[in-house]
Amino acid sequence: MKNIRKIAEECMAFCDKANWKVCLDFVDSDTLTLNSDKKKLMLTEKETGTHISYFSSSVLHILPTPWELAINYFTQPFKYSHGHATVLSPVGSNYPPIGTGCVDSITIRQQEDIKNHNLSPSDKWSVSLATVGHTRCWLANLMVTILDQERKELLNHISNNYRLAKIPFELKINDTAALTEFARDCGWQDGNFTKIFILDLHVKETKSGCIATAWIAFTETLISLYLAELVGSIAEPQISPEARLKKLNNSINFHLRIAL
Repeated sequence: MKNIRKIAEECMAFCDKANWKVCLDFVDSDTLTLNSDKKKLMLTEKETGTHISYFSSSVLHILPTPWELAINYFTQPFKYSHGHATVLSPVGSNYPPIGTGCVDSITIRQQEDIKNHNLSPSDKWSVSLATVGHTRCWLANLMVTILDQERKELLNHISNNYRLAKIPFELKINDTAALTEFARDCGWQDGNFTKIFILDLHVKETKSGCIATAWIAFTETLISLYLAELVGSIAEPQISPEARLKKLNNSINFHLRIAL
């Protein structure tokens, strides 16, 4: 219960800042519900992952992992022919390839264990996964072949994406320890930032579009943000998903000392 309880409580805190009313109920040792406007979002902890039932639906879905959310957020709404992601997970995370391990070790996840990922569209992605002992947050290296998109358009989209943030160039941050300290300096006291930070980005134009390679960093807070957006779709169904995301983003990050 520890994993989903922490996620649910963080989700409630986000919703409260956006003035979306939600309450938390415990069903049993493995299940809890987030209740909004008489509709329930149910989370159940199972061996195969955290399952989620969306409000009125009885269909269970696997709650996306932080890396699945981060990669999907980074690549949407591009049309692309294929992509590869190398994902580095911190030891002891809520969604790790390996839950424990030596601090000086790197543990490789077998391809068989990650073939059913939730990247969209799944048939265009290949993924490599490893746990790294000293990583303070999640990292992913992406190589994506994007179709019908010029370099300028791609960079424009990235700079206008509320989910993404670039670190000021003059800070020259290229390691996770410095990034975590930067996040605390910005105002995220626990270092669990809500943005997806772009640590490195290169875009090369091709005849059919461009090839983008990037290092991105993120935390498990993306899961709580994802659930808060679901609650927002019930609390304020009359506004667009983009407007809800902007409202949630502004309400969560208004306290930051550095605008990102």
